[in-house]
Amino acid sequence: AGASGALAQVPASDRVAKLMAQQKGVLPPFCKSALSGSGKINDLITDFKAAVSQPDEAKRTASIAKAKDGFARAILKQDQAANAAAWIYLGRAYLYQGDVVGADSAFTGADKVAPDCKDETERARQQVWTPLVNDGVAFANANKPDSAAILFQQANTIYRGSPSAYANLGVIWANRGQNDSAAAYFKQAAEISAKDTTFRDEQKFSTLNLGIVQARARHYDEA
Repeated sequence: AGASGALAQVPASDRVAKLMAQQKGVLPPFCKSALSGSGKINDLITDFKAAVSQPDEAKRTASIAKAKDGFARAILKQDQAANAAAWIYLGRAYLYQGDVVGADSAFTGADKVAPDCKDETERARQQVWTPLVNDGVAFANANKPDSAAILFQQANTIYRGSPSAYANLGVIWANRGQNDSAAAYFKQAAEISAKDTTFRDEQKFSTLNLGIVQARARHYDEA
């Protein structure tokens, strides 16, 4: 039930696509490694900015897809794999399509070639993570756990620096009596919480509930 094993099953998010569609402008990355592009990438960036500002929805969708394919082609076949801007704009294009799996992969690529761009990619991740988690909580409170679980999985796919979505998934699985799955998520939430003192309450919550579901599963030593 771990998030990594479920990535292939995470669907595209209409919520993320609609959120991104509200942004008609594109700010350049602030990290130094992404400021110096190449002619190939700069041309693609110009096309991407034009695509984002396109008022016609159908044309915007098609133009963003074309720009995304251009960034991917530049990275894979045109010697731009070390270009941080190419990876960052590829990730942004994926977000405009609601593809959190693709965006996660692209931003991870940016982090590898340009560690100074980590703050840039983290901001992009958190920008869509927050509404996914908030809407997931709303679904959970409305007793719609299946819908909530999808949003929490999407949230965990794009950003894994907060325990919130993991803990909420743990609650969903615990309520279904699937203790081993619940334990996997509570454990992940507890491990993330332990890295940041601002998550002290979340750490207590996740650790306590991890012990409870381990006891239910008769894993008494672990509990």
